[in-house]
Amino acid sequence: MVEHVEVVEVDELSTSIAGLDIEYVRTDRGMGPNRVTFVETDDLVVSLGRMGFSATANAEIPDGLVVFGLITHGVKGAVWCGTELEAGQLFVLTPGTTFAANEPSGLAATLVSMPVDSLAAAGVQLGIGEPVLRHSVEPVSRRPATDRLATDLWAASARLDLLEHGPASATLLESAAGALADGVGRPAAATRRLDRTKIVSDCLEFVESSESCQPSMSELCRAANASASSVRQAFVEVFDMAPTQYFQYRLLSRLRIELLRADPGEETVTRIASSLGVSHLGRTSGRYRAVFGEVPSQTLFAIA
Repeated sequence: MVEHVEVVEVDELSTSIAGLDIEYVRTDRGMGPNRVTFVETDDLVVSLGRMGFSATANAEIPDGLVVFGLITHGVKGAVWCGTELEAGQLFVLTPGTTFAANEPSGLAATLVSMPVDSLAAAGVQLGIGEPVLRHSVEPVSRRPATDRLATDLWAASARLDLLEHGPASATLLESAAGALADGVGRPAAATRRLDRTKIVSDCLEFVESSESCQPSMSELCRAANASASSVRQAFVEVFDMAPTQYFQYRLLSRLRIELLRADPGEETVTRIASSLGVSHLGRTSGRYRAVFGEVPSQTLFAIA
C-alpha cells in the first residue's frame, strides 16, 4: 500500500525514509513540511521525498542493501556530497558507503532500496552476472543500462502505485541489476570526495560516541586524523558550511528534540540546554528562533 507522510520535525524526518536510518539536522525555517510517499514490496522499498525545510543529512548504507537515488527536482546552487545537483542525476550507494550532504528546501528525489541478494538473483536470471558494488558518492556516468534505470525510476516517481503489482516491481529490479552489472561506479574520480566524506563521518561518529554537542577543532582533528584545514574543507564541501556552524545547527536540532519530549511541569529550558552543554542560553535562543521561528520556551510549553 502506498503511504503518505508529512513531517515538520527533524527526528520525524529521520525515520520517515523507509528502509534507511538517516540523521537530519535542520538549518532553516524552510517553506513547509517535508513530504514523503513510499511503498514497500517483497524486493524493494521506494520513497519519494521533497524537502520542505533545509537540512543536512548523513547515513551509512547498511550491509546487504543497495540504494539508488534519482534527483527529480534540483535547486539552483544546491550541492550534495560535493556535487552540484540537477534533475535527472542518478546516484548508486552500495553497502558501507557513507554519505553526508546538505539538502535544501525544494529538493526532491526518489530513493529505492534493494537487497543485494535480490539484485544478484535478478542478475543471474537475466544472464548478466553478479552486481558490481563499487563505492561512489558521485552521479553515475550515462550509459544505456543506467539510462534505462533512470527511466524506470522516473516512471516509478510518476506512478508509485504501479509498484504494488509484480510486473512493475520486477522491471525496476531487473534494470537496477543491469546497471550494477554494467559497473556504475567511478571509483577513481570519486576518491577525493569519498575521502572528504570519510573525514566528516569520522567527526560525526566521534561526536555521537562522546555525546559532545560542541566539539573543539582539536578533538575533530584527532577523530579524523586530519589537519584543521582538511576538516574545515571537508565540512564546507559536504555540508556547505564550516564545522563550527554545522555543530551549532546540530545542537539546535538536539535541543528542539529534547524540548518537545520534555514535561514542562518538570523540566526547564535552562536545565535541558545545560544538559546539552549550552553555556550561553541567550545567544543560543536567538539562533534557535532564527531556525525554528520561536524561542525555546515556546517549544517547551507548546503541548502543555
